[in-house]
Amino acid sequence: MAIQENLDTEQTDTLMVDLTPSPTLVSRVAKLILGVTLLSLALFPFFVSGDLLLLVMLSSGTFCLLYLGVWILAQRGKPRIAAWLFIFGTWSGQMAGILATGKLSEQASVSVVNVILATGFMLGRRPAIGVSLFCISTMGIGAWLVNTGIIPSSGYASSEAVDGVSLLCVLMGSVGVTYIGIEFMLDAVQRAHVSAKRVGEAMIALEEARVIDTQRANRAERLGLMARNMVGLVEADALTQEVSIGLRDTIDAWIVLIIGRGGRLHAAAGLGEEEPPLEVLTDTWEHLVEQGGCKAVDDDTLEQLSKDLNIEKPTTGVASRGPHTPIMVVVLTKNEKMALQEVVWPIQIASSLLDAAMIRHESERRLIQAQKMDALNRLSSGIAHDFNNLLTTILGGAELIQHNDDVPDVVHGHLRRVQEAGERAASLTAKLMTFTRGAPQERRIMEVGALITDLSLVLRRTVEESIQLEYHIPEEPLWIDADAIAIEQVIFHLVANAREAVGGSGRVDIGFEHRAPGGREKQKAQAVIWVQDNGEGMDLSTRARVFEPFFTTRKGKGATGLGLSVVYGVAQALGGDVFVDSTRGTGTCVEVHLPAALEPVELPVADTPIAKPIAGERVLVVEDDPDVRETVCEMLRLGGYVAEQAGSGEDALAVLSSGAEYQLVLSDVIMPSMSGFELARELRERELMTPIALISGYAPTDRSTGDEQVELPRITKPFSLRELLSFVGRAIVHPE
Repeated sequence: MAIQENLDTEQTDTLMVDLTPSPTLVSRVAKLILGVTLLSLALFPFFVSGDLLLLVMLSSGTFCLLYLGVWILAQRGKPRIAAWLFIFGTWSGQMAGILATGKLSEQASVSVVNVILATGFMLGRRPAIGVSLFCISTMGIGAWLVNTGIIPSSGYASSEAVDGVSLLCVLMGSVGVTYIGIEFMLDAVQRAHVSAKRVGEAMIALEEARVIDTQRANRAERLGLMARNMVGLVEADALTQEVSIGLRDTIDAWIVLIIGRGGRLHAAAGLGEEEPPLEVLTDTWEHLVEQGGCKAVDDDTLEQLSKDLNIEKPTTGVASRGPHTPIMVVVLTKNEKMALQEVVWPIQIASSLLDAAMIRHESERRLIQAQKMDALNRLSSGIAHDFNNLLTTILGGAELIQHNDDVPDVVHGHLRRVQEAGERAASLTAKLMTFTRGAPQERRIMEVGALITDLSLVLRRTVEESIQLEYHIPEEPLWIDADAIAIEQVIFHLVANAREAVGGSGRVDIGFEHRAPGGREKQKAQAVIWVQDNGEGMDLSTRARVFEPFFTTRKGKGATGLGLSVVYGVAQALGGDVFVDSTRGTGTCVEVHLPAALEPVELPVADTPIAKPIAGERVLVVEDDPDVRETVCEMLRLGGYVAEQAGSGEDALAVLSSGAEYQLVLSDVIMPSMSGFELARELRERELMTPIALISGYAPTDRSTGDEQVELPRITKPFSLRELLSFVGRAIVHPE
């Protein structure tokens, strides 16, 4: 209202200032006065006669030419010149009449009034005032000068008929000028009011746009603050709570919900002190909004939300979902006037921020998990290395004693039991490396029953005592061509899933079977490894997503994926497949189908004696553990070699650089200051041509040496006397 009043005042002030002459207005005034003058020309012959008629006709004809010129100038786009020509032409004619008659006639007075009116209409207020003062003063002064005799009169005497016709025509011109002027002024005022109204509407629209821009800026600032706050949050619950509260404050919504997979309510803002339910829209959450979309919530869903949340039915609702995660943002409002187009973009931004934050949270969690597993791997690797050193000393010492002829038979029995216990300990070490994914992997023909039997002890330790484990191992062996570590990981994942499905107590069955090909299709025999539980089972929508890498039905902090993506990847790599059979409330059975292999044919190994070394062949044993070093040297000496010791890589280099000749350097891989790989590289760089072989208890890949480390022969601790002597015999290069 204030804007409209200001506009009216400004428009009124604008009307009071000088105007630019309108060509149409000047033309109409010129035509009007020209018509009136022509009318006088037509009337004069009826009322005037003699010499006076000729003078009057000449005078009126001159005025006709004047007004015709004004009309032409206005039509040609020169209205200001035309207006001033009209003013001064009319004034000049009336001054000539005063000087001719010696008096200010009624016709002249009315004509001056017409000039003043026309000036005001055509040129505005100030020119009209100036012209009125000028015309009145000059015509009055002229009449006075003639009457006083200062300026002699021409002696012309007008008749009453001439004065009457002239006055009548001038009055008609006054009426016409007044009508035209008022018409133009009213039209101008009307246009001014229309313009003022439009300007007012534009100002109101600009004000509304300014308010909207300010609101958008405030919302953008709040969203930026919310994004900055989310950077410092590491827990998923804190992230969802920050988005729900921040978005509610940003758009002044009634309720903001953060809903996850299965309708799980992660966070809610605006519900007050009432405890929110754990789940909402359990059956319809997945169809509420598509991945990466944003849309209004339908009326049925609003009704369902009001029941789930125990609130009155919202007026409107908007749901948005990020492009990657199942987390969705739902905004409910009771404000019918809330413009959806103004709240959609902050809702989309909030859902995208939450989507990115959840991905970042998941990545950080997986990174931490990977770091934990890496630390566990390093720890277990160190333990395995030290444990294998101990086993090498124990088993090697036991074997050395067995080769002593003076040892009684009863001691030989004890030594055999020591060796068997050491071999079982070595097997446990290998299982530890398998569990931490630190052992090297390679495919070979293996028997599934033996593999599961070997894993049974470890599997028993991975599930609670309240969970019953049952093994179904047929008597007929089943062979597959696969990597043992990969198959063990598959079984670990399936048992872990079954453990989560049964909860605190239940039953898990593990087994395998041979399935012969059937039907007309050319199929190979299948080895089927299966794990079944009597847990809660899965519905159709869950079964459709079990092979997704990040999908999980586990709840709580630290919940990870089902691991079936790993199982599926292993099966596909081996040319097999994975099948899941599950129904809600009846449990789950997962079958891993792999191509069955033929039983390997093992050729009998002849117990041939180990070839004696060439007399004088020398081996330099490089080992930081003195017990292992001494044991290995004793075993080599028993085999006929000349074995000498070096406690480090530096000591070995010093011995070899002194000129001593050895047929082989037998070095441990992991040593404190210089590894076996580094020792091999130093020998090569110093052009010391002594062959080198490695002993490893557990050695991670040495990335600094590239692929050259693969070319070095290696034997793994613990080893028997026969294995050591055979390895050394192959590693020594004999001249041809």
